[in-house]
Amino acid sequence: MTKRVTELSIPSVSLRNDALHAVDHGESYDLWAAKFGCLNELQLIPGKSMERASGILRIGAWNLERGRDWSAASQLIREQGLDVVLLSEMDCGMSRSEQAHTTQQLAQELGWHGLFAVEFVELELGNAWELATPTDSENMAGLHGNAIISRFPLKTPWLHRFRQSDGSWWHRQFHEPRLGGRIALGAILETDIGDIQIMTTHL
Repeated sequence: MTKRVTELSIPSVSLRNDALHAVDHGESYDLWAAKFGCLNELQLIPGKSMERASGILRIGAWNLERGRDWSAASQLIREQGLDVVLLSEMDCGMSRSEQAHTTQQLAQELGWHGLFAVEFVELELGNAWELATPTDSENMAGLHGNAIISRFPLKTPWLHRFRQSDGSWWHRQFHEPRLGGRIALGAILETDIGDIQIMTTHL
Protein backbone atom coordinates (compact mmCIF):
# COMPACT_ATOMS: atom_id res chain seq x y z
CA MET A 1 0.00 0.00 0.00
CA THR A 2 1.32 3.44 -0.93
CA LYS A 3 1.50 5.90 1.95
CA ARG A 4 1.18 9.63 1.28
CA VAL A 5 3.71 11.36 3.50
CA THR A 6 5.22 14.79 4.02
CA GLU A 7 8.56 13.29 5.11
CA LEU A 8 10.07 10.12 3.65
CA SER A 9 11.22 7.24 5.85
CA ILE A 10 15.00 7.47 5.61
CA PRO A 11 16.64 4.02 5.78
CA SER A 12 19.50 3.86 8.25
CA VAL A 13 23.11 3.41 7.14
CA SER A 14 23.24 0.10 9.00
CA LEU A 15 20.15 -1.24 7.22
CA ARG A 16 21.56 -0.23 3.84
CA ASN A 17 24.92 -1.83 4.62
CA ASP A 18 23.24 -5.02 5.86
CA ALA A 19 21.16 -5.22 2.66
CA LEU A 20 24.24 -4.73 0.49
CA HIS A 21 26.12 -7.52 2.25
CA ALA A 22 23.14 -9.88 2.35
CA VAL A 23 22.07 -9.60 -1.29
CA ASP A 24 25.68 -9.80 -2.46
CA HIS A 25 25.87 -13.11 -0.59
CA GLY A 26 22.74 -14.58 -2.17
CA GLU A 27 19.96 -13.66 0.24
CA SER A 28 16.52 -12.84 -1.17
CA TYR A 29 16.35 -9.50 -2.98
CA ASP A 30 12.58 -9.34 -2.43
CA LEU A 31 12.82 -9.92 1.30
CA TRP A 32 15.41 -7.18 1.73
CA ALA A 33 13.51 -4.72 -0.48
CA ALA A 34 10.44 -5.23 1.73
CA LYS A 35 12.40 -3.81 4.69
CA PHE A 36 12.55 -0.37 3.04
CA GLY A 37 9.29 1.45 3.72
CA CYS A 38 10.31 4.39 1.51
CA LEU A 39 9.70 2.22 -1.58
CA ASN A 40 5.97 2.42 -0.80
CA GLU A 41 5.76 6.12 0.03
CA LEU A 42 4.69 9.11 -2.02
CA GLN A 43 6.01 12.39 -0.66
CA LEU A 44 3.80 15.48 -0.90
CA ILE A 45 5.65 18.81 -1.04
CA PRO A 46 3.33 21.77 -0.35
CA GLY A 47 3.49 24.86 -2.56
CA LYS A 48 2.33 28.43 -2.09
CA SER A 49 -0.41 28.90 -4.67
CA MET A 50 -3.88 27.34 -4.35
CA GLU A 51 -5.23 28.84 -7.60
CA ARG A 52 -6.85 26.72 -10.30
CA ALA A 53 -5.03 26.42 -13.63
CA SER A 54 -6.51 28.46 -16.46
CA GLY A 55 -5.60 29.38 -20.01
CA ILE A 56 -2.58 27.78 -21.70
CA LEU A 57 -0.53 25.29 -19.68
CA ARG A 58 3.17 24.86 -20.44
CA ILE A 59 4.37 21.40 -19.36
CA GLY A 60 7.98 20.26 -19.54
CA ALA A 61 9.55 16.79 -19.16
CA TRP A 62 13.14 16.70 -17.95
CA ASN A 63 15.62 14.01 -16.97
CA LEU A 64 17.55 16.21 -14.56
CA GLU A 65 20.29 13.60 -13.98
CA ARG A 66 20.31 13.52 -10.15
CA GLY A 67 19.04 17.09 -9.90
CA ARG A 68 22.34 18.33 -8.52
CA ASP A 69 21.97 21.55 -10.59
CA TRP A 70 18.52 22.32 -9.19
CA SER A 71 19.28 26.02 -8.74
CA ALA A 72 20.20 26.51 -12.40
CA ALA A 73 17.18 24.39 -13.35
CA SER A 74 14.88 26.74 -11.46
CA GLN A 75 16.14 29.65 -13.55
CA LEU A 76 15.52 27.82 -16.82
CA ILE A 77 12.02 26.80 -15.71
CA ARG A 78 11.23 30.45 -15.04
CA GLU A 79 12.75 31.60 -18.33
CA GLN A 80 10.67 29.05 -20.27
CA GLY A 81 7.46 30.03 -18.47
CA LEU A 82 6.67 26.44 -17.45
CA ASP A 83 3.72 25.59 -15.20
CA VAL A 84 4.38 21.89 -14.61
CA VAL A 85 7.59 19.85 -14.91
CA LEU A 86 7.72 16.04 -15.06
CA LEU A 87 11.09 15.01 -13.60
CA SER A 88 13.18 11.84 -13.60
CA GLU A 89 16.47 10.84 -11.97
CA MET A 90 16.15 13.00 -8.86
CA ASP A 91 18.22 12.37 -5.72
CA CYS A 92 17.56 12.59 -2.02
CA GLY A 93 20.46 12.27 0.39
CA MET A 94 23.09 11.14 -2.13
CA SER A 95 26.76 12.11 -1.89
CA ARG A 96 26.93 12.77 -5.64
CA SER A 97 24.34 15.56 -5.31
CA GLU A 98 25.68 17.02 -2.06
CA GLN A 99 23.12 15.12 0.07
CA ALA A 100 20.32 17.43 -1.13
CA HIS A 101 16.70 16.45 -1.60
CA THR A 102 16.89 17.89 -5.09
CA THR A 103 13.14 17.78 -5.85
CA GLN A 104 12.28 19.51 -2.59
CA GLN A 105 14.98 22.13 -3.11
CA LEU A 106 13.76 22.86 -6.64
CA ALA A 107 10.08 23.02 -5.64
CA GLN A 108 10.78 25.29 -2.69
CA GLU A 109 12.98 27.58 -4.78
CA LEU A 110 10.05 28.05 -7.17
CA GLY A 111 7.39 28.09 -4.44
CA TRP A 112 5.67 25.17 -6.22
CA HIS A 113 3.83 22.03 -5.20
CA GLY A 114 5.64 18.73 -5.66
CA LEU A 115 5.47 14.94 -5.57
CA PHE A 116 8.47 12.64 -5.14
CA ALA A 117 8.66 8.85 -5.03
CA VAL A 118 11.62 6.51 -4.70
CA GLU A 119 12.51 4.24 -7.60
CA PHE A 120 15.70 2.94 -6.05
CA VAL A 121 17.46 2.81 -2.72
CA GLU A 122 21.08 3.22 -3.81
CA LEU A 123 23.40 1.18 -1.58
CA GLU A 124 26.66 2.70 -2.82
CA LEU A 125 27.77 6.16 -3.99
CA GLY A 126 26.89 5.85 -7.68
CA ASN A 127 28.33 4.85 -11.03
CA ALA A 128 31.99 4.87 -12.00
CA TRP A 129 32.33 8.58 -12.77
CA GLU A 130 30.37 9.55 -9.64
CA LEU A 131 32.63 7.35 -7.52
CA ALA A 132 35.61 9.34 -8.81
CA THR A 133 34.45 12.58 -7.16
CA PRO A 134 32.17 11.81 -4.19
CA THR A 135 31.23 14.68 -1.88
CA ASP A 136 31.07 12.45 1.21
CA SER A 137 32.12 8.91 2.01
CA GLU A 138 28.51 7.74 2.46
CA ASN A 139 24.97 8.68 1.47
CA MET A 140 22.74 10.23 4.11
CA ALA A 141 19.63 8.60 2.61
CA GLY A 142 20.56 6.93 -0.68
CA LEU A 143 17.24 7.61 -2.44
CA HIS A 144 16.69 8.14 -6.17
CA GLY A 145 13.40 8.58 -8.00
CA ASN A 146 10.89 10.53 -10.07
CA ALA A 147 8.93 13.68 -9.35
CA ILE A 148 6.36 16.19 -10.50
CA ILE A 149 6.51 19.87 -9.63
CA SER A 150 3.67 22.26 -10.39
CA ARG A 151 2.71 25.91 -10.03
CA PHE A 152 -0.81 24.61 -9.24
CA PRO A 153 -2.02 22.16 -6.55
CA LEU A 154 -1.64 18.46 -7.35
CA LYS A 155 -4.84 16.62 -6.46
CA THR A 156 -5.37 12.88 -5.78
CA PRO A 157 -1.68 11.92 -6.17
CA TRP A 158 -0.82 8.29 -6.92
CA LEU A 159 2.18 5.97 -7.27
CA HIS A 160 2.41 2.80 -9.35
CA ARG A 161 5.33 0.38 -9.12
CA PHE A 162 5.53 -1.55 -12.40
CA ARG A 163 6.65 -4.83 -10.93
CA GLN A 164 7.91 -6.27 -7.72
CA SER A 165 11.58 -5.92 -6.92
CA ASP A 166 13.23 -8.89 -8.60
CA GLY A 167 16.93 -8.12 -8.58
CA SER A 168 17.14 -7.01 -12.20
CA TRP A 169 18.44 -3.59 -11.11
CA TRP A 170 21.27 -4.97 -8.95
CA HIS A 171 23.88 -3.49 -11.29
CA ARG A 172 27.15 -4.55 -9.75
CA GLN A 173 28.92 -4.14 -13.11
CA PHE A 174 27.92 -0.45 -13.13
CA HIS A 175 28.69 0.06 -9.41
CA GLU A 176 24.96 0.47 -8.75
CA PRO A 177 23.67 -2.10 -6.27
CA ARG A 178 20.14 -0.88 -5.67
CA LEU A 179 16.78 -2.02 -4.35
CA GLY A 180 13.56 -1.12 -6.15
CA GLY A 181 12.34 -0.76 -9.71
CA ARG A 182 10.65 1.50 -12.24
CA ILE A 183 7.61 3.54 -11.20
CA ALA A 184 5.03 5.98 -12.48
CA LEU A 185 3.46 8.74 -10.44
CA GLY A 186 0.70 11.15 -11.23
CA ALA A 187 -1.98 13.52 -10.03
CA ILE A 188 -4.92 15.61 -11.18
CA LEU A 189 -4.70 19.27 -12.15
CA GLU A 190 -7.97 21.15 -11.74
CA THR A 191 -8.46 23.58 -14.63
CA ASP A 192 -11.18 25.90 -15.91
CA ILE A 193 -12.10 23.33 -18.57
CA GLY A 194 -12.09 20.33 -16.22
CA ASP A 195 -9.66 17.96 -14.57
CA ILE A 196 -6.44 16.89 -16.33
CA GLN A 197 -4.58 13.74 -15.32
CA ILE A 198 -0.80 14.16 -15.51
CA MET A 199 1.85 11.51 -14.92
CA THR A 200 5.55 10.85 -15.28
CA THR A 201 7.67 7.75 -15.61
CA HIS A 202 11.21 6.80 -16.59
CA LEU A 203 11.51 3.57 -18.57
